[in-house]
Amino acid sequence: MSEWISVKDVNGCHIPDKYKIQPTGYISCKKDGFCKLHRYVFYKNNSENLSPDEWRTKHHRKVIMHSCDNPSCVNPAHLKIGTQIDNIKDRVKKGRCAYYESNGNHKLTMKDAEFIRYYHGKRTVRELSEFFNVNRKTIQQIQLNKSWQPLPEPPK
Repeated sequence: MSEWISVKDVNGCHIPDKYKIQPTGYISCKKDGFCKLHRYVFYKNNSENLSPDEWRTKHHRKVIMHSCDNPSCVNPAHLKIGTQIDNIKDRVKKGRCAYYESNGNHKLTMKDAEFIRYYHGKRTVRELSEFFNVNRKTIQQIQLNKSWQPLPEPPK
């Protein structure tokens, strides 16, 4: 793996300078069928003696997460495998995303969600969706506690 490491930053990230960094921050590569360098580096360090095809099949729908939050980093110590849900939870925990009222496209507030839960069974889904001008599915997801649940405050 050392052939890619040419720059180590203050956070211990390994940033290769032989590859072009894409606008997304990731580094593209075409090695053994992998399209992102950090995925390939993780595979090389954690292949479990599987071929690339076997490894991709076994880890279908998995993502390689950066603990350093630097998409250009290929330091194996900063990479771990997880699901997209794990990645989203990590992003929320670190305060790197907008959610609920902090999302500029929100239609509801946490108070609205509490109101919707309070009136579950007292008003129809249709009445609530028309009142809040949202899809019925949105109301149902809130009533079933599948959305608009209080999240931990991001670190300051």
